[in-house]
Amino acid sequence: MASNFSCGIVGLDQTGCVLPSVASGAKPRKSRATRLSSVRSISGPLLPTRLPTSSTISTSEFHTKDPVLRAAASFTASVSDSCRKYPSASRIPSSVQALSTETLFPSSPLVEDEELNLVLESATSGEKLRAAATLRARSFFAYPEGRSITARKMHQKMKADDECAVLTRKIGGLEQGYKRTACLIATCPSSEVPESGRDLHEMCSVAGPRTEGYLVVGTLDLNQGLNLPGEVMGERPTGPEADVKRAYLSNVCVAEEVRRRGVGMELVEYAKETAKLWGIRYLYVHVVADNISARKLYEKAGFEYESEESVKEARSLGRPRRYILRTHLV
Repeated sequence: MASNFSCGIVGLDQTGCVLPSVASGAKPRKSRATRLSSVRSISGPLLPTRLPTSSTISTSEFHTKDPVLRAAASFTASVSDSCRKYPSASRIPSSVQALSTETLFPSSPLVEDEELNLVLESATSGEKLRAAATLRARSFFAYPEGRSITARKMHQKMKADDECAVLTRKIGGLEQGYKRTACLIATCPSSEVPESGRDLHEMCSVAGPRTEGYLVVGTLDLNQGLNLPGEVMGERPTGPEADVKRAYLSNVCVAEEVRRRGVGMELVEYAKETAKLWGIRYLYVHVVADNISARKLYEKAGFEYESEESVKEARSLGRPRRYILRTHLV
């Protein structure tokens, strides 16, 4: 089963159809970051709820003649393969490249940030998924003191491999319990990240919109569905459409070298905008009860307390007690 890290800043139509576009007269939210609506972002949202478990996907197994879904299926298989081989980039089917995804992921013009020039997007290429998985392994797992640098890197690579495999399956609709998932990332020019984070420069480097190299410095998952496996379930909305109008954030993390520079807030706000385009009405997030800084960030982003895990439940699961927070997207 996929693991969901809900410790906060530690340190989205069921058939897969494109949702209606936001009115052309709508005014984009002012932001310090760039929102990319890259055509490569469509693979996850366009896929049906379930896919065959084979890495070589046959279009006859989809019970559909839709060329978009078939192209998206082939793309998911190629991404999965690229994550295993870890290339610098993955190829995207031309039939997928020809599609516009402005209705799936929000975008806005670049506004220079006095601290970081962030770019926010949905990661689908093998390169970016791998970088996101590596950042998670780096953020969520502690390494025992006294280990050699080589041993530490091997352990980190093993964890990153596991994260990349799960992440690819979730985006492709192959992971049980996940209806629809997108991996959102924040990148910035590598020149803006301290050289002290040398391993971040080495392992989380990706191609950027400009000539210089970029680093993945923040990531989270946006999960549409009734519940998040292994977590306290949200209460709203109720009724037959609850599973398509409810979503959860998970695996939220920011590189320690750039914390307290607005990366977490920008990611959460971007996730909220994306969720609205998916038709989500209530967005949830789980946070460790004593993680005050994460709770403050979510409260600032408009989340409020709904319920919490009991001490007994937390103890039986061998983890810190969690609160579940929600925000109403209007």
